[in-house]
Amino acid sequence: MSPTSTCPRRRRRPRAAWARRNCPPTILLGSAAWQSITDPLLAAQGVDIKKVQLLNMDARVRNQALVEGKVDAITGLASSMLGAIGASGKEVSFMLYSEYGVVLYGNVAVTVTPKLLDQNADLCRAITEGLLAGLKFTLTRPSEAQDLFLNAVPELKMTSTAHEFARLGMGVQRFSVLAGGADAKAHGLGWANHDKLDAMTDFVLRYQAEQGAKKPDLAMMFSNRLIGNIKLSEGEWSAAEKETTWVAQKLGKSA
Repeated sequence: MSPTSTCPRRRRRPRAAWARRNCPPTILLGSAAWQSITDPLLAAQGVDIKKVQLLNMDARVRNQALVEGKVDAITGLASSMLGAIGASGKEVSFMLYSEYGVVLYGNVAVTVTPKLLDQNADLCRAITEGLLAGLKFTLTRPSEAQDLFLNAVPELKMTSTAHEFARLGMGVQRFSVLAGGADAKAHGLGWANHDKLDAMTDFVLRYQAEQGAKKPDLAMMFSNRLIGNIKLSEGEWSAAEKETTWVAQKLGKSA
């Protein structure tokens, strides 16, 4: 997924304005865990963290607080923010963490117990390949995938913003998959880059774990042996990238 910070486009205030209103800019965190990611982001940009007010709020009301103008910015995953905020009609600016010095590896894992893997590896492989086949369908046939989703969740269609919510949410999900293009092109969808997993683990140990925490054995935790070989052709990949150009623009992704 793509971690982002979001701020209202129409409520931007220059630093001088913040000083005049005699209170620091406010960034709303979905949970305390986000502070360990936001602090290095601000520090990398030379921001004095002491001059920024960080607040924790339940993720379910975080988006609404931004839409209502109660905070200056929020943090979170683009996949859970773009659809909800975009469908509200509120104009906001998205800032990807990766564009400002903090690169996170958001690979999603299918997790099983060692016992199930030992006793029924074929079942684990079939489930994983089925999920990745579905992922390929959303990348190559986005309109049909959106219709299937809305039909599977009929109560969502009762809202006036359902189609826009689905379009934005599914669009950012496709963008997130395509952003890791080199690995998926070479090895297939779902392939985990162990060097990036290792770097991400070091990041977590540095900013989120307790001091002295032991680094886990990643080889025991992650494996690519059951992902199959679900790939996109060059033509399919190019078409998918072209179709998600609008997402990159909304997220402030630089060329």
